[in-house]
Amino acid sequence: MTSNNTVFAIPEVRIFGATSYAVLCGFGLFANILLLAVFVKGRSEYRQVPFFVIACQLMLCDVVTHIVQFAIAVPITYTGRAIYGNSLLLHAPALCDTIAYNGTLLFSFLMTVNRITVFLLPHVHFKLFNRSSIVYTIGAVWLLVFVYVAALNLDGCYKSFDSNGFFLFHDCSSRGGKGALLLIGTTASTGLPIVMLCSYLLLFGVVRFSSKNAVRQNNRQREYSLLAQSFLICGFLEIQNIAFTVLPMIQPGGQWNLVMNFLQNWISIINSTVNPIVYFTFNKGIRHRAMRLFGASTTYDFQRTNKVATIAYATSRSTTRSR
Repeated sequence: MTSNNTVFAIPEVRIFGATSYAVLCGFGLFANILLLAVFVKGRSEYRQVPFFVIACQLMLCDVVTHIVQFAIAVPITYTGRAIYGNSLLLHAPALCDTIAYNGTLLFSFLMTVNRITVFLLPHVHFKLFNRSSIVYTIGAVWLLVFVYVAALNLDGCYKSFDSNGFFLFHDCSSRGGKGALLLIGTTASTGLPIVMLCSYLLLFGVVRFSSKNAVRQNNRQREYSLLAQSFLICGFLEIQNIAFTVLPMIQPGGQWNLVMNFLQNWISIINSTVNPIVYFTFNKGIRHRAMRLFGASTTYDFQRTNKVATIAYATSRSTTRSR
């Protein structure tokens, strides 16, 4: 995240910022833990659907993001001091934030690939997302994340927190400036959301105006719903991307500069809360399972959903063989 011109915060502004971080993170952490409970409860169904396997990875990244905010952003913003100094207490959670952010970016891209291939490239979908290969696909993405983050830190760019501006940033001072690896990451964080959003718009056009796609009728409604849900998640990632580009250019002056910094972090925190909100709002199965966790009785047919989930793999496999 990039800062507006930094000024020293008055206590009221610091407390406001820290409190807002804590409230947003508290809600986001609760929503993601509730989603985790739903995934555990319905694991026999969700582990059969590649979309939800990817969603679990995104949920893990979201949880880590919220925990890091509680560990670093909230206490430092409250005190207005670098209470951890330059110690491991600062850099270890900040490192986890870098891992979570890059994981969110790449798994969102993988979700886009999942949506494109399920509709247009069933043979590729089967190779990447069938029961035996999904583990390797997920593992490859995590490996890429860890290798990149490790290389970035070894290159001398590590995540830190500005105790005056109250935001996370990459500190490359030890290497004398930003290197090629950070430039690659910045380019990817800007370019991939644009590529994903354009891909979804094109896919919506193909699905809307073409009667030919790889999804069979008995599973089509479910896949359309998952397509819409993934589009909403990707759309907010692009909103975050735009905010991080535009907001640093807005400098209202004085304490309001700090509020603009808060706004950037609010958007980042909300982005880590969007996934469960989208699923609870638009996915009947997840919503009804969440309601049952609180003791509510529902009439949702989970057995029918399990059957459709099984068909998803069978359809992809049979379509691939027929080609």
